[in-house]
Amino acid sequence: MFDRLPPLDVGDPETFIAETVAIFLEYPDEVVQKAVRDIPRRSDRPTLRLIKAACDELFAPIAREHERPKVVPELPRPPRTPEQQARIDKQVTEARRQIAAASVGAGHE
Repeated sequence: MFDRLPPLDVGDPETFIAETVAIFLEYPDEVVQKAVRDIPRRSDRPTLRLIKAACDELFAPIAREHERPKVVPELPRPPRTPEQQARIDKQVTEARRQIAAASVGAGHE
């Protein structure tokens, strides 16, 4: 990035470069690579604030992806035992009987 920019006219170029490297170390490589290409397009005299803002902006979609809850696929249920199935069948039959009785009692034949 500094090869494409004019010579640094900041008070202490070495400190500026060290601070820039420190900012870059806060981000994944893909963000730094994009920032190195993007920052010279934004300004021919980038400041540390601009470099940090550009990195934050480029990192934002990645951060959102990491914050998004991962959907856990539903695992297949183990097959029911005959006893479990008989109990469920009994519950279904009873529920249907109650619904039918309620419908008749309410006049919904």
